[in-house]
Amino acid sequence: MADYVKTSKTLSYWLRHRPDAAGLMLDDGGWAEVDAVLTALVREGLDGEWEKLVEVVEQSDKQRFELSADAARIRARQGHSIAVEGDWRQADPPCQSALEVDPVSASNIDPLLNIRNGLSR
Repeated sequence: MADYVKTSKTLSYWLRHRPDAAGLMLDDGGWAEVDAVLTALVREGLDGEWEKLVEVVEQSDKQRFELSADAARIRARQGHSIAVEGDWRQADPPCQSALEVDPVSASNIDPLLNIRNGLSR
């Protein structure tokens, strides 16, 4: 996985679902201190340079993150499963592993494929 994508996914996980996994403290609005985030990225083995963080924020296709006006804080803009003040809809946290499959979803794959095949006729 490219470093950019891994950094973006890591930030999303921390800022939307598990700030404690990175040792981050979020305020009521979901903001974390940029310095703490950069330090956590380095601990995770990712690039902790300011420029790389700005690149992830600015190049996010879905505008997932935002920096405060003074650029001292960062937050996720949507999809939180933790309580934050804002106009975001609360979401369920993602699976920790991409290999985990929801058994309910897995059991529905065949019927969904049959529906799709039936509609294409």
